[in-house]
Amino acid sequence: MVVAFSVYGFTVDGLVYSENSYYGGVQVEGLVDKSYSGQLVIPETVTHNGVTYPVKVIFTQAFKDCTGLTSVVIGDAVTQIFQGAFNGCSGLESVFLGKSVINIREEAFYGCSSLAEFTIPEWVNIIGQSVYENTAWYNSLSDGLVIKDNVLFGYKGNKPEGELVIQDGIRVVAGGAFKHCPALTSIVFPNTLLSIGDAAFFQSHITTLTIPNSVSYIGEQAFQGCLYLKSITLPASLEEIDFWAFRNCESLEDIYSYIKEPFDIGGAFSYSDGDVDEYYSRVILHVPAGTKALYEATEGWKDFKNIVEIDPSGIATIHSEKNGYGAVYNLSGQRLAAPHRGLNIIGGRKVVMK
Repeated sequence: MVVAFSVYGFTVDGLVYSENSYYGGVQVEGLVDKSYSGQLVIPETVTHNGVTYPVKVIFTQAFKDCTGLTSVVIGDAVTQIFQGAFNGCSGLESVFLGKSVINIREEAFYGCSSLAEFTIPEWVNIIGQSVYENTAWYNSLSDGLVIKDNVLFGYKGNKPEGELVIQDGIRVVAGGAFKHCPALTSIVFPNTLLSIGDAAFFQSHITTLTIPNSVSYIGEQAFQGCLYLKSITLPASLEEIDFWAFRNCESLEDIYSYIKEPFDIGGAFSYSDGDVDEYYSRVILHVPAGTKALYEATEGWKDFKNIVEIDPSGIATIHSEKNGYGAVYNLSGQRLAAPHRGLNIIGGRKVVMK
């Protein structure tokens, strides 16, 4: 084993490392010799000055344009593969992910033009934008939905229109999957879904949104700029709503949050396209019974001036309009003057009218 110091931290066996206080352990910064060719093994641990560290992160652009790499084996301690980590590795043919990788960030394998075969294990639950675009695998696909290992990457070819029904079994919607799809007006998510990536539905024209009670993560800018979005239902399963997830949804009227212990969401619902005070006074935030005070004390949620508690019976307090029912839609997201017989969406909730 060859150990040496570097301006980045230290090197071991030709790899450069530095400590990562956020994720713990160390991150790999890249190769000492960028011209290295053959198989690259990212170890599970590395020892420096008598201390053994877990290798937790492959850092941003760590191996960018290392065209001599032919295969990569990632150790079982790595949890994060950062932006562009293997971008442009044109000779890379195979990648084996360790048992702890949960997050692959944008363009991590973009432009790996020889990469045709790989597996996304079930423990990977967050995938960024354009991770596998311009690879041999992606370039060989026909037009239509792009799905691999229960990850929905988006749509190749003409952009989808109308209602998008995401099939059962899909567990991840990747970042940017349906970004800039103005003809997309309605989304039906499966109950198998775990996460929605960054900018996944950025500037789509959906009018109502119901996130299933299986999703734990909504990515940065996931629904930013959805100008026609009126009602959002958020499940109790959510653990993180990232920065600007619902920024500038200017038509928003009602948010139904079933999160019993609200967490800091920062600027997830920030607004900058008009009267900010009017926006936070107009939008009604519906929360579980007994949690109003918690929401009023939590960053991001406390900006809303009209926070009401959902009745324990399950019937929410509905924003009153002239018809007395509040905002009413059919299952296709079309606004109705009044409820019709059968199933309606009223204030983001499904209601049967007999």
